[in-house]
Formats: sequence, structure tokens, C-alpha cells
Amino acid sequence: MLLELHDKIETFMCRSTSRSHSLSATTQLAVTLQFLATGSFQTVAASAHGISQPSVSNCVRGVTDALCSIAKEYIQFPTAARQMSMQHGFMEKFGFPKVLGCIDGTHIPFVAPSTNEAIYVNRKSFHSINVQAICDDLFKFIDVVVKWPGSTHDAFIWRQSGINLRIASKEIQFLMGGISAIVVIRCAQI
Repeated sequence: MLLELHDKIETFMCRSTSRSHSLSATTQLAVTLQFLATGSFQTVAASAHGISQPSVSNCVRGVTDALCSIAKEYIQFPTAARQMSMQHGFMEKFGFPKVLGCIDGTHIPFVAPSTNEAIYVNRKSFHSINVQAICDDLFKFIDVVVKWPGSTHDAFIWRQSGINLRIASKEIQFLMGGISAIVVIRCAQI
């Protein structure tokens, strides 16, 4: 999977530089994955890879932009046939009938921005982005919403989500188990 990911984003990573040697796509991906996986400072990844902190910052921005460009290839809502398979999977594995997915929210901490700083402070008093994610019976992401500041309530994020709109239009006809702000969501009439 890592090699496939590398091949997918490599074209996004090749950029001209005034320096004699630009970082390879492989190095940029490795630096970014280390930074994202550890949650450490960029200086740690810089030291581990023998590059500067600004280079790490450029790698992280470039790789995450590339990942956003291809995200829809990997994170997509399932077809009707796959939804049926997921329903059976949740029943077999967990004993939940007519369940399509599990939904939860999480706060991704980050350094406070200089503008609108207060809206990023969450209920636990740290700066974050509030992320909503839905996984299927195989623990794969089928929907991710990453755009709301930490002070935004989970229920509000749910109400604004594209999945909620699809449920309201009765396009999705299963249940989803989830966080206390959302609890169990009836996806149309079952």
C-alpha cells in the first residue's frame, strides 16, 4: 500500500527548486509519515532525516496537499452492494443488525492560529480541529469531515455533513452507531 501511495503522489511531489538537489518524493513521504505518525515536533523529523525544519514543513505541506488530491480514490461512500455486505459484516462480527457504519469525532491538536484563535479551543481547553469519521465493518474509512474548529459541537458537524443530507433524502437506508452527541442514527425508514 505504501508503494502504491508513493506512486500516486509522486507526480504531485516533483517541483522545481533553485537548489542543487531537491528532496525525492520517497524522502518527502517518509518525512511526512514520521511527522504525522509521531505527533512530534518537525525538528525531530528534520534531525532523523538530516534536513532542516523548514524542509520538513515544506514536505508536510506538499505531501498532505497531494494526499488531499487523491483522497476520494480511497475514502468513498460504498455502493449499494457494498452497503449490503457491510450490513452483514456488522451483524456477523458485532451482532448489530442493519448497521452501515460507526461514526465518531476526534480532536486533532495543533498550534493556535493567529486569527480567530478562540474558535479552535475545544471543550478540553486545547486548540484543535474537530474531525468526524465513519468506518465500515472492515475498519476502513468511508467518510471523513476535516474542516471544523475545535469549539464546534459534534452534533453540529453531523447535521452539516453530506452523509446526513443523504440520509435525509433516504438515499442511505441503514443504521449507524456512534458517539453520544449523535447516538444511533436512523438512516431512512428500515
